[in-house]
Amino acid sequence: MYAGDSFVADFGTDGFHLWVVVSDPFKNDKEVLIVNLTSVKGRYTDPACLVAVGDHPWVNKPSYVEYYEAQIHTDAYLDRRHSARSVTPWQPVSDSLLERIRLGATSTQNLHGDHLQLLQDQGLIPPPPPPPPVPNP
Repeated sequence: MYAGDSFVADFGTDGFHLWVVVSDPFKNDKEVLIVNLTSVKGRYTDPACLVAVGDHPWVNKPSYVEYYEAQIHTDAYLDRRHSARSVTPWQPVSDSLLERIRLGATSTQNLHGDHLQLLQDQGLIPPPPPPPPVPNP
């Protein structure tokens, strides 16, 4: 798989969603970060990365990236699922949407620290800012 590839699968807890490869499998094929898009339904919506109709052909209603459900798999596992046809490939997300998803990872409160660290280690998002200096007494 490649960064930006997308597929529909039931990896999550509530049915089929569009999943997007966010990390770079060529930099680390043992830890490939995927996130899903879910539609806005009047419940909690993470504002870190909203996705509008037209941002991707699969999106047919206002959606958002559900960072809380992000998962890490090996590239080999994702390829096996693809070969077994247990995922349905879709058009990759645009470079601009992939960048928005990655930037949203820096502002959401819902992405696990190890997922964020993977993106930072790959240089796909900036490292966190240093803590403010401690004032001298």
